[in-house]
Amino acid sequence: MSAYMVPAQDYLFLTEFARAYALSVYKSPKLADMREAAAGLSAILDIEMNLHVKLCAGWGLSPSDLEQTPPAVEMLAYKARNPYDFSDQSGACGRRLNSRSLRRIFL
Repeated sequence: MSAYMVPAQDYLFLTEFARAYALSVYKSPKLADMREAAAGLSAILDIEMNLHVKLCAGWGLSPSDLEQTPPAVEMLAYKARNPYDFSDQSGACGRRLNSRSLRRIFL
């Protein structure tokens, strides 16, 4: 993986991480849990990803470059090891996903 692929893979991971938080909002049983997960989602989308895009711009990578980068095997392997399928919008994974469970998974 080239040195410039790493920032692009981080960007793709952040995108998946944001999807997990979005799913957490959807699956949260209480309004307080929804608000907590939404705050995490906002932090990822509005702060972390913007900082990442600015950092990557310093290496000559545009937002379009980041979005068009195919996911590396390592990123897909990490995603596959996660007990929650980030792309499962139907909730078919059968597990309750909220901000507390996200913290247990990722922190």
